Amino acid sequence: MKASRRWWLLGWIIVVALLVGLGVAFHQYERSHAWREAATNLQAIARLKVSQIKDWRAERLDEASELTDREGFGKRILDFRESGMERFQILFDRLSSHDGYSDVMVVAPDGDILFSLINRTGKLNDKVQRDLERALQTGEPVLTDIHNESGGYGPNIDAIAPFYAEVGGATEPVGAIVLQNDASEFLYPLLQSWPVPTESAETLIVRREDDHVLFLNEVRYRRNLALRLQIPLTQEDVPAVMAVKGKTGVVEGTDYRGVRVLSALEPIPDSNWFMIAKVDVEEALGSWRHFSLFILGSIFGLVLAAIMVAAMIRQYELKKHYRAQMRAERARRRSETRFRTTLMSVGDGVIATDANGAIEFLNPVAEALTGWTQKEGRQKPLEEVFRIVNEETREIVENPVRRVVREGNVVGLANHTLLIDRGGEEHPIADSGAPIRNEEGEITGVVLVFRDQSEERRHQAELRESVKRHHRTLDNMLEGCQIVDFEWNYVYVNHTVAQHARMQREDLLGNCMLEVFPGIDRTELFERLKECMEGRTSLLMENEFFYPDGTSAWFELSVQPVPEGLFILSMDITARKQSEDLATRRRDRLLAQQETLASLIRSDLFWGEHLETAIRHLLEIAAQHQHVERVSLWRIDEEAITIRCSDLYERTPNRHSSGQVLNREIFPNYFKSLIQEETIVADDALADPRTCDFADDYLKPLGIASMLDVPIRLYGTLEGVLCFEHVGEKITWLPEHRLFAQAVAHLIALALAQNERREIEKEKENLQGQLLQAQKLEAVGRLAGGVAHDFNNMLQAILGYTDLALEGIDPDSPYKKDFMEIHQAAQRSANLTRQLLAFARKQAISPVVLDLNDKISDLLKMLRRLIGEDINLAWMPGASLWRIKVDPTQVDQILANLVVNSRDAIAGVGKVTIETGNKTFDEEYCHDHTGASPGEFVRISVSDDGCGMDKETLEHVFEPFFSTKPIGEGTGLGLATVYGIVKQNEGFINVYSEPGHGTTFAIYLPRCEVPMEDRSSDSSPEPLSGGNETILIVEDEEAVLQLGTRILEGLGYRVLKARGPREALQLANENHSAIQLLITDVVMPEMNGRDLSQKLRDLMPDDLKVLFMSGYTADLIANRGVLEDGVKFIQKPFSMRELATIVRQTLDA
Repeated sequence: MKASRRWWLLGWIIVVALLVGLGVAFHQYERSHAWREAATNLQAIARLKVSQIKDWRAERLDEASELTDREGFGKRILDFRESGMERFQILFDRLSSHDGYSDVMVVAPDGDILFSLINRTGKLNDKVQRDLERALQTGEPVLTDIHNESGGYGPNIDAIAPFYAEVGGATEPVGAIVLQNDASEFLYPLLQSWPVPTESAETLIVRREDDHVLFLNEVRYRRNLALRLQIPLTQEDVPAVMAVKGKTGVVEGTDYRGVRVLSALEPIPDSNWFMIAKVDVEEALGSWRHFSLFILGSIFGLVLAAIMVAAMIRQYELKKHYRAQMRAERARRRSETRFRTTLMSVGDGVIATDANGAIEFLNPVAEALTGWTQKEGRQKPLEEVFRIVNEETREIVENPVRRVVREGNVVGLANHTLLIDRGGEEHPIADSGAPIRNEEGEITGVVLVFRDQSEERRHQAELRESVKRHHRTLDNMLEGCQIVDFEWNYVYVNHTVAQHARMQREDLLGNCMLEVFPGIDRTELFERLKECMEGRTSLLMENEFFYPDGTSAWFELSVQPVPEGLFILSMDITARKQSEDLATRRRDRLLAQQETLASLIRSDLFWGEHLETAIRHLLEIAAQHQHVERVSLWRIDEEAITIRCSDLYERTPNRHSSGQVLNREIFPNYFKSLIQEETIVADDALADPRTCDFADDYLKPLGIASMLDVPIRLYGTLEGVLCFEHVGEKITWLPEHRLFAQAVAHLIALALAQNERREIEKEKENLQGQLLQAQKLEAVGRLAGGVAHDFNNMLQAILGYTDLALEGIDPDSPYKKDFMEIHQAAQRSANLTRQLLAFARKQAISPVVLDLNDKISDLLKMLRRLIGEDINLAWMPGASLWRIKVDPTQVDQILANLVVNSRDAIAGVGKVTIETGNKTFDEEYCHDHTGASPGEFVRISVSDDGCGMDKETLEHVFEPFFSTKPIGEGTGLGLATVYGIVKQNEGFINVYSEPGHGTTFAIYLPRCEVPMEDRSSDSSPEPLSGGNETILIVEDEEAVLQLGTRILEGLGYRVLKARGPREALQLANENHSAIQLLITDVVMPEMNGRDLSQKLRDLMPDDLKVLFMSGYTADLIANRGVLEDGVKFIQKPFSMRELATIVRQTLDA
């Protein structure tokens, strides 16, 4: 009852505490809600004002920027300083009235005020002067901080607009316009306004000033403190101090008056200002304070109601308690009756005594075992009725009542206890005693319970004999037999179990399984045994047992529940599991190998164009499946003399390598086995006669113990060998190893065949492309050759007569310019013809051995003029450059065309790089690069950082008349000419370009071993020189004939002219002793020029000098034997100077 009252009181206290707690929590929640609402309003107002101030500052800067950006304003300031600054009056009045500036000033770079709307003079204050210097240095407008001016001006904020002008050829700062804003006109009213009625709220802006916070505007509760009120940074509870120290958001603190306030802190962007929007806590939380009184009253009312309800419940509980006591008494009496009946019916003997050991009750079983009835034994001492002795020592056992009273607990008799009944008969018993306690826990008596064990002992003896017989049977079994009890102790183990456990039987018997095998309780085996023990179920399972030395064995376990615990029959199946595991691994390996090969056959990688990547991937997979450290593919040459490693995969950081070569003469046995189509299976590679030759140089250094080499055949021909090499201990190559290796080799053979077919197709396509290109070239060549003669003859007449006209015309004649235009147009036409012939490789050339570095160095000045000043031309000559044999004029054409192309590809400023170097190409490189030839070459590369070309443009870049330039710019023959020149000189050209990443042309010309000729000469032009010799000129084109005659006669020569070979022979017969030089066309209708020269030499008594000329292409001239060493030749069209020079050289030779 007392405990009930305590619990009731505790419950009431908890209810009251809960009500008070909920009330206080609600009180605090409402306060937090009111605080958050006030904070949200403050933060919104602060952010609104920050945004307004930010926009206002930006407008000031924008207006200053507009003034700075006005062209010529700086010059005007410079001019007005000399003529008077009053001319700014109208402009600045308009600015002041429109934008509300308190003053507009023009200041000099040193801060002197040159002009002011309000007639201020002197210099700017120091702070504004520093901002002026910063604006003049950066060239950008600057907004000053709030400051006071001398003379009572301020507080102000100035927007400074700097200006520059050309002074002495250089741009210098000439001053600035200062747009002054009175803070009290816009900024302070903005800060003093509040969107809702308030008694204490205000907005402040502050900035950090050394170790203080400076208030920049007027505060609400004090006057005239703007820019004067300062608070030390040590007063960390002041919101202004919090703001300048980087804190943002809503805080609670003490303001400059010492009053608790709620403040929203925000930094003002692009400035060192901080915004504080604050309101007194008393005002912010005023509505909450009234509501809190209502909350406290409600809590008090609820507590009072709880007390009243508790009192009513207490009265009800008391009534309920007394009724329960009455029911309990009646139940106790009924229980005692049932208890007595139960004791009389129980199968064990029961004796109850008082605390002194006097007997109060014996049930019928106790009466039978002791020989005393209830009536006879009542109030007798226990020792008299219940006589017990030790069966082995015959000593009297201590009275159990005394033990129970002494120890206060349930006690049991020792084993082997005998009860001697009233008649002296002995009964083995098992006994226990327990105290009887009253409500206060005091011992008032003892109850003894005992039973006769005679029959039980007889059954135990029979069981022990049966167990012995079974143990003898189990001891002789080949299977392990063990019995564990419910505590996991080993009750029985036979010799086989000891052998399985690798222990002695004595180490197991009587010991706990958990101690003999530490950690077994964490295994799945123990969990399964535990389920059998608890559920008394059977189990058949296989288990892998791990020994302390790290080895393991497999056992098949049959578990059966027995009375003692569990019987476990174990059979060692390690050998069987190893066989099954080996068979499974072999099956899984074969399946994995088949799946791998099938996936490779199906993959696009293996049948694609990247054979090397596919082979590498295949070698890696093969190494993984064969569990070897090295797999390599070797290719054999056509004569089967050497094999070369095309790829070696090894499980090292190097992974892949290649290049090693083995010779048949050094390893004859190995090559013989391969040629005989034999798969070399060398379990012991060091001893195998086919591989032992590799021992010292290859096997031992790399630690290779076993080799499996499979020949690869393609169309019945040995193409190579696939090698599997195991590093470490020797292994036995199984049939599945050989089958997989042969399958991989066959797969490689298929890939090689596919690659060979692909190479044939690719080569076929390349040849078709080259044939098509050759046909294009041939077509252009025919066109060029067809028009070259007639076109060059016409150009010859035009150029020649123009030269004559220019020689004879007055320099001041108005017609000279017209003749110059005709001459330039004809020269351009001649160049166009030469470009066509160069592309078709039919241009007549005179190659010489030269140093390309020297030649390009001579051209740099001309090339720089071609590209202009905005483009940088970088020249990077290669060291120890090889010589080449080429016509120097063709080098000019190549570089001029490439440099001009690079110039046109660059928009604005850029860079063109010319680089030379030596390069050697092998057969392998040329096989992969169409058009390349093996050998030694000199490389000329021209690179630019221009717009680059896409793939489609690159495919047509060398085609004649193809151009990406606008119509009217270029002929489309520049790169075609370069291509023709390179091919004519047995070289090749590569192009590398990407859109937006520039272009590189790399030209490779063959190296020439012939030493250079000394061709040094004075490059300055000499005056035209003539003579008085007799010259016979033969030309079937009348205009050219007349032109040549006039030029030569004008040089003082005596000229005989003939319109064909027949007329020439006739003139020669008539003047055979007077002709010193024959000038003849190469191709003429009756007889070619070479045959004519031979006939005339037969007629001439003296040595006749010959000069050939022609407008035909180089191949036609070469077919007539003209372009041989020592033969003088001039290509039409030629200038008067060229003809005069070569005629004089021929006569003087």
